[in-house]
Amino acid sequence: MLYKAKTLNEYRLNSFNGEIGKVKECYFDDQYWTIRIATGYV
Repeated sequence: MLYKAKTLNEYRLNSFNGEIGKVKECYFDDQYWTIRIATGYV
C-alpha cells in the first residue's frame, strides 16, 4: 500500500509502555521503496 510521506507526519510512535512520541521525519530508500528510518519527538 502506498502512502504520501506527508501523511506519516504526526503518526504516534508506540512501545509496550504506551505512546513515546510522534513521527517528525522519514528517510526514504529509493532503491527498495521503503522507509528506513523514522525519527520522532516526545
